[in-house]
This record gives sequence, structure tokens and C-alpha cells, in this order.
Amino acid sequence: MKKIIQINLAFILFILTVSSGSAFAQFKEQMECKQILNLVDKGKISDVINLINETNVNCSVSNDGTPLINAVRTGNLEMVAVLMLFNADVNQGLAADGNPLIQASRKGNVEIAAFLIQNGADVNAFVPEDETPLINAVAKGHLDVIKLLLENGADINKAVWSNTPKGRELRSPLSMAKKKKRKKIVNYLVKYGATS
Repeated sequence: MKKIIQINLAFILFILTVSSGSAFAQFKEQMECKQILNLVDKGKISDVINLINETNVNCSVSNDGTPLINAVRTGNLEMVAVLMLFNADVNQGLAADGNPLIQASRKGNVEIAAFLIQNGADVNAFVPEDETPLINAVAKGHLDVIKLLLENGADINKAVWSNTPKGRELRSPLSMAKKKKRKKIVNYLVKYGATS
């Protein structure tokens, strides 16, 4: 049975290669990307380094993020640094995954957020469906990340439209803090100059 499955898989790959070189190339790229995302999630730095030489470090797979977004999501600063050495795009964003700085802000990882900012992350970046790093930090109540973002030029009054279960809603850091009933953060934002 195994041999038949292997032969059928080989036949399918052969047909893909013959019928459409670009379709096969896309399939191969997606499989390599899934492999690198899996290795990033498992923290296997040496395996990631070996595979990066053959794979686009900025690859993405629907609903699975990018290598850098996943490294941030898992809180692996060493992996983040390695991927950046291989030119991972610090500002690459994906709907529903945000971008690396949005992920760090959402997770409350001030160390990774600071590293990303030092390496060119846009503190005011907006990714549809994911708002901004500051709004995400406010939503999750991460005051240390909020302070870092504001110290590095985040727009305290930047408002963006977001889709919610109740429809579209204009959100700002202050409106998010009020919505989440984060009184300490509301007071901090107002003291820092938030007006909307």
C-alpha cells in the first residue's frame, strides 16, 4: 500500500511538472514555506538557517503567518534575530496575523518589540483587521509596551477603522482603553496627550 501511495505521489508531481512548471514551482514554494514555519514554531534555529538558503525568508502561507511573525508569536528573540540577519521584512504584514511589531505588542513582549523597533519596525504601522501596535498593546493591557511605543514615536491619537461583530468601528488607543475598562492606561494615555 505504501509503495502505491509513493508511486501515485511521484506520478502527481511528474504531471504537475510537465503540465505547468509554474504551478509546480508554487506548490514547491508553499511546501518549503510550511516546512520553515514548522521549524520556526519548534525553535530549530540551525534547521531554519539551512532551509533559509533555499526558501524565501518572507514567505507566507494562508493563516500561518510568516517566519518572522511566527518567531515573534512564540517569543523566540534568538530566532527573530537570525531571521532578520537573513533579511526578513520587519514590516511585512498579513491580515489576521498583523506584523511582527503588532504580534510583539499583542503578546506584551517588550524585549522583542524593542529589538524590532531598533531594526526599523514602523511603530505606526496599520494592518487591516489588526489595527496598530499601540492599539494592540492597549487592548491587551501591556503598559510597558505602550510606553516603549510612545517613546519611539507611536501616534497616540491614530485611529483606524476595524471590523467588529457589530460592524465597522473607529478605534484609537484611548477608545480601546476605555472599551476594555483599563483605567490606569486611560489615565496614562490622557496624561501623555491622548485626546480621542
